This record gives sequence, C-alpha cells and structure tokens, in this order.
Amino acid sequence: MWEVRSKITLTNDIFSSIRLKIPRDSCFKINDCYYFGYNWDEFENYIIVKNCQEEVDKTKAYHNAIKNIQMSNQILSFLYSYSIGVASDSTYKIVEVDKSEMVENLPKSNNIKRIVIFKEMFELIDVKDMRIFRKCVQFFSRSIELHYMELNEEAFLNVFKIIELISSIYSKGKLNKILTNNVKKHFDILIKETFNEEYDKELHSYCYANIEKNFTGLLNLKRKIKYFIENEKLGSYVKPEEVDKIVKFRNSIIAHGNINDEDDEELLNMFMVSLKLSREFISACFFNKNYASIDLKINCAI
Repeated sequence: MWEVRSKITLTNDIFSSIRLKIPRDSCFKINDCYYFGYNWDEFENYIIVKNCQEEVDKTKAYHNAIKNIQMSNQILSFLYSYSIGVASDSTYKIVEVDKSEMVENLPKSNNIKRIVIFKEMFELIDVKDMRIFRKCVQFFSRSIELHYMELNEEAFLNVFKIIELISSIYSKGKLNKILTNNVKKHFDILIKETFNEEYDKELHSYCYANIEKNFTGLLNLKRKIKYFIENEKLGSYVKPEEVDKIVKFRNSIIAHGNINDEDDEELLNMFMVSLKLSREFISACFFNKNYASIDLKINCAI
C-alpha cells in the first residue's frame, strides 16, 4: 500500500493566516482523504492531508492519490469559499506502508459537525450526478484561485460555468418536458376549436413538430437559469435583473474577448453575484439545501 500526503499552508491573498475554525486534534475524512494535524502558531498555519492507494505500481498510486487529494481540496474550497491546497503551494510525499491506521477524530465543533453532515449527503450522490458535482467544484475552486490572483474576468467565467451547467441539465430534464406537454395540450385544443378535428399523427405531426421546435428554441440560457431559481426557490439570493446582468455580461466577454479597465468594478460585482448564486445552485441541485446550511466558517472568506 502507498501513502501520499501533503502539508497545506493556509494563507489568504495578502499572505496572512487563515483559521479553519476546527480543533487542533481534528481528523476528518472527505473523498477517501484524511485531513489531520491542523495547527497554527505565530509562524505558520497548516493542515496535512493524505490518501492511501492499494495500487501496486508506485507511479500509478502517486498520480491517483494526488487526483483524490486535489478533488478533496476542491470540495473543501467550496465549503469554505476559500482556496485550499493550490497545487503550486503543495508538495506531495509518497511512502510505502503496511496498512492505513488513520481513524477519524471528530471533537465538538460547529465546523466539524457540518463536515459530518456534508459527508452523509455527499456519499448519497449517485455516480452520474457525482461527475457533474466534481466538475462544478473544480470550476468553483478554480474561480477562487483566479480571484485571489486578481484575474476576475477568468474567475467570473469559471464560476458562471457552474450556473450554466446546472441550469442546462436541470431544464433539459424538467423544463423540456413541461414545454412539450404544454405545446401538445394547446395544439390539441387549437385544432379541435379551429378545425373540429382530433389530433391525427398523419395529418398534424409536421405542423406540431415545427411549433414544438420553435418553442424549444425559446429556451435560452437566461430562461433556464430563471427557471432553476424559481423552482428551487432561490429568489431571495438573486434578483431577476441581476440574472439579466450576469448573462449579458458573460455574453459580452465571450463576444469581445475582454473588458475595458473602467469596467473592473462592475466585473468584480458580477463575479461576486455569480459566486453567491453558484454556491446556491450546487447546494440546491445536489443536496436540496441552501448554502448557509452546509458552509464552513472561516475568519477570512469571500
């Protein structure tokens, strides 16, 4: 068995210490990775993460472990809204061990309690949804990193991808079905009241298909986002006009490639709105919760 571990130094964008608000002797497990050894003093603030692999080949074990650790760090970055374990700040060490003897230690703490609750929900995500969840937290973690690097345009685009991905998947299943059923229902009424005819596939299918296609074409991204917000009752987190703004802003960046320097303040605002909304989208989509019920507290977060 191979064990890969990394010491994660915790600093913010101005290199001051970050406190994760968990006891020093905490040891918790996320995505098959153990976090332990949390400590802080006047010189440094860090936590250690490790992952064990049964893989015989050392190189494969090393790369698989790093992949797991990076995903676990991205999940924690989502929960804390703070970039944890940036690759350039982490060094990985691999050793061969007989067995993994790590055991969770979960002392009383609000953050530890929330980690336990999150783990229970995380483990219930099915395989198909897990792929989407992992992609979302990758975008989220990357957006936080880019924001700390003051690359807010790229940060905004990354976090917007979460909103776009979830709303598109959600609407494809539910909104498309509602639209198709409504078109069929009203088409039947139309031909009945106009021609006094019942729907006949041979006579009416071509006309019906064209009407359905035109209505489906109205499902633009803005409508998909608003539909998800309405159905998941997220209206208290974002105003309809803010949705209009972030979609327009994103389309402007895509169309023109970049923004003017004078738009920096507006860009930061759009990023913050989108970041807040993306957290609620992920929480509602995968856990049926609002973000405030699963987030982890920190002394310096977005």
